[in-house]
Amino acid sequence: MALAKKASPYDLDVARDMQIASKRFGASFGKQVGDFLALRMSGSALTFEEYLYFGLYASQRSAYPAYMGDQRARAAFYIANDLRNWNDAEDKIAFFERMSAAGLPTPSLKAVAHKDRSIAGVEALHDLDAVKTFLAHCVLPVFGKPAIASHGDGAVNITGRDGDTLRVVGGECSQSELIDEIAPYFEKDGYIFQDVLAPHPAIAAMTGNRVATLRLMVWLGPDGPVVREAALRLPAGEHFVDNFRRSGNLVAYVDRDSGKLGPARRGVGVASESLDAHPDSGAMIVGAILPDFADAKRLAVHAAAEFPSLHIQSWDVALTDAGPVLLEVNPGGNLNIIQLASGRGAFDPEFRKFLEWCLSENAGAKSNPKALKQARKLLKLS
Repeated sequence: MALAKKASPYDLDVARDMQIASKRFGASFGKQVGDFLALRMSGSALTFEEYLYFGLYASQRSAYPAYMGDQRARAAFYIANDLRNWNDAEDKIAFFERMSAAGLPTPSLKAVAHKDRSIAGVEALHDLDAVKTFLAHCVLPVFGKPAIASHGDGAVNITGRDGDTLRVVGGECSQSELIDEIAPYFEKDGYIFQDVLAPHPAIAAMTGNRVATLRLMVWLGPDGPVVREAALRLPAGEHFVDNFRRSGNLVAYVDRDSGKLGPARRGVGVASESLDAHPDSGAMIVGAILPDFADAKRLAVHAAAEFPSLHIQSWDVALTDAGPVLLEVNPGGNLNIIQLASGRGAFDPEFRKFLEWCLSENAGAKSNPKALKQARKLLKLS
């Protein structure tokens, strides 16, 4: 298989992990059950699986109310972001058009593969024969990914060719095999091909010449966009994409003012590890100052204004040898990444205050009174 496989779910098994938490962390079954009852009473709406996922058996119960699991995160995004404009951000073809029109840096787009969709000035591949011709003659390397996908699913890094055989990161395949894998994306939302980015030398030394991306959570509030949280995702092991859902990859918390890295986390729940150095290169992570961090923040803040109806945005910014480059924006984004990296819950009084303000701004949330009522209840908003 040439394209990156669909990211596997996190390895969580309640019975197994309860036993490990008891033996390794001294959290007896009775304590874990008592913790979960306290968790439910806190109103956080976390499931027991999320209790294990965040390793809350090793935390004080006073920390529980600040954690946001899937239910509360969805509620926050519903209140903050106008769902009618959700796809404007998630669709990578529309995203590229918007960023290009604004003069903001993104990876150079080489081709768009879809039966109908195209972008002015970019090669359009309107059938699979055109995709085949492109793959046979395009300048390599080239990076491909679906127009709408997450977790690095469906991505490919093509490094060379030998006749009909394509060399890709992780192996090789025939052109026809690659086209067969791309075909479902082609038929649905489309597939894009773009330049391969080179990491900043400081990042390359850490990751073994693989790109790492900043996840910057931006709030678009009454005083304009601000960077609220930051984390760095690092590829490791066999992976060429850095998504944390891929087993072995790392995430490290970033001080939003200085760009200083904390320890990296690998894995979740009872399998979680804290690492000071990258496991492949041995380069120190903890204490390192990210290159171009201030520029990356300014870029994300500038770009956030392009999506004024999305008040919580999570930007993926590559730190490259040519400076920060915008890869994509997620409406809301995965709060788990921030919480895992920081070791604390995201729902603090400032977050609550921000969502109260969002209620007055997001007309889309008010269009479904039932969903709005449930979201308010989950977040304990007035």
